[in-house]
Amino acid sequence: MLLFFLPLFILFLISFPKFNNNYINNFNITNQKRYINQNYSDVKSVLSLFIGFIDADGYIRISSQKNLYDKNHINISIVLNLKYSNEDRYMLEYIKEVLNIGYIYNITPRKGNKIIRFEISKSDIKTKLYPLLSKYNIKFLTEDRQKQYYISKYILDNNIIYYDDINLNKEIIKDYINKNIIKNNFNKYSFFNNWLIGFTIGNGSFLIKKNGDACYQLKQKNNYNLLLDINNYFDFKYINIFTNRKIYNQLTISSVNNITTIINFFNDSNNNHPLLGSKLTSYNNWLLKLNLNSRYKSIFKDKKI
Repeated sequence: MLLFFLPLFILFLISFPKFNNNYINNFNITNQKRYINQNYSDVKSVLSLFIGFIDADGYIRISSQKNLYDKNHINISIVLNLKYSNEDRYMLEYIKEVLNIGYIYNITPRKGNKIIRFEISKSDIKTKLYPLLSKYNIKFLTEDRQKQYYISKYILDNNIIYYDDINLNKEIIKDYINKNIIKNNFNKYSFFNNWLIGFTIGNGSFLIKKNGDACYQLKQKNNYNLLLDINNYFDFKYINIFTNRKIYNQLTISSVNNITTIINFFNDSNNNHPLLGSKLTSYNNWLLKLNLNSRYKSIFKDKKI
């Protein structure tokens, strides 16, 4: 693989101890695409990442659409909206190419930032995406996305056509959701590592606070047990979750040992799909700042990663 270095990073990289070069050097989108296409284009890992991404930042839309006879037909789609960047455009194109689903288009609102949207049609959901989830036993894990998934799956499996019929079947659908929804032990699934990569792309932050503390953060409305299982997945000694107003939960990792664990996870290219898009750039910049931080630079000097 050819590596292109940005001039500003050359002096850092010459003396940068034992980093995974796949993460540090791939700022160039073309090279990132070539590398990932050669090494990570297996469907299961990309699908796991994608479902984590939807769990964090997308939604399954179930809406009504009138036909020529004024019947409210059910329309189902999956939507991801992102602030436009070339990095994230490539990321979505990569997911689309590997999974062979969806379409990508830009939205330019009258006010605000340009948006890039990834959307999956009802046809692709029924004939491609949901069969893939069954084949690889991959599941949505957040509460809202699970409910949206099971409602849409019940509609498709039972060939419900008209929107009004959803309400007629609401008790059956409710029982179907309650029977299947996952409430704990999320980290037992074999896809959880790559799901977490995608969840981080959509929901995670790599920060340096004003006091110099480095943080890896995940924020969620509800889903406390999911964040707890993420915390336990890394075998952290303490529970690092803070709750605000009883419904907003935040997992915050900042100690030197725990940050070392987080870096090891995201640098483990042998077992995990790499980060993608603008989140990869954010992660790389975070690593560079950590190497200059008096509290955390020992991670690299001691070659703990």
